[in-house]
Amino acid sequence: MNQLHEQMKNVVESADTERKLILLRNHPDLGARIAMSDHSVQEQAGAGLQALSEVQHSVLSELNQKYTQTFEFPFIIAVKGKSADEIIAAIKNRVHNSYETEFETALREVYLISWYRLKAWMLEHMEEER
Repeated sequence: MNQLHEQMKNVVESADTERKLILLRNHPDLGARIAMSDHSVQEQAGAGLQALSEVQHSVLSELNQKYTQTFEFPFIIAVKGKSADEIIAAIKNRVHNSYETEFETALREVYLISWYRLKAWMLEHMEEER
């Protein structure tokens, strides 16, 4: 599994900047009340992002908008094990990063998300094989 994930990362790392931006721009805004993949819905629900208060939703929406305007891609964070308050604190901090720092941070978060999803997929399919 580690080898497969490293190969996946290598494909992204060897891509040009425009292709990496396409990858980043395809992520949904956190807390958005839009249609998302089942994985995104489950992950965001686990972090409490589907049950935000109106105030939290408003704050997160405003921060997402500011972040996207600043970096031209959505805020990306692996939400597994994080609370809504931790996620909001992270976006408040990261919106002040340089473009280069945030671009690399977003890619690392994509790698972490892909690791969690690959691990879950492997466990699910190993159970089916038994």
